[in-house]
Amino acid sequence: MSDGKGPLNIVVEVHKGAAKEVRVLKLQGYLDVHTVERLSKEFDALFDAGLCRVVVDLKRLTYMGSIGFGVLAQAQQRANKLGGDLKVSRPTERVRKLFDSLGLAPMLEFHESVEAALAAFPKS
Repeated sequence: MSDGKGPLNIVVEVHKGAAKEVRVLKLQGYLDVHTVERLSKEFDALFDAGLCRVVVDLKRLTYMGSIGFGVLAQAQQRANKLGGDLKVSRPTERVRKLFDSLGLAPMLEFHESVEAALAAFPKS
């Protein structure tokens, strides 16, 4: 639980298409100091299994603390080191502005939909 504000729910979907398999993490609820470990463990499990093409869908995320921005930036770096990529879909305007103000926006690729994020992966 997160400070009485609510839990973080994570739904993992597998998408297969022209690109290699991509995992979509759909976040719902609060991403803060009390819930960030759950997301970190989800990334660890994916990357440890060699699954390094990830879309993080923020449409249903109602709150994101600064620690959440850090975990996404670290996951992006780890995905890149493994030869993959991490893309962010449907961030709220507030979240997008916070990425900009923290200087993290240039290191992440943002998309208006999950479909657009999936289409942005190389077709290999």
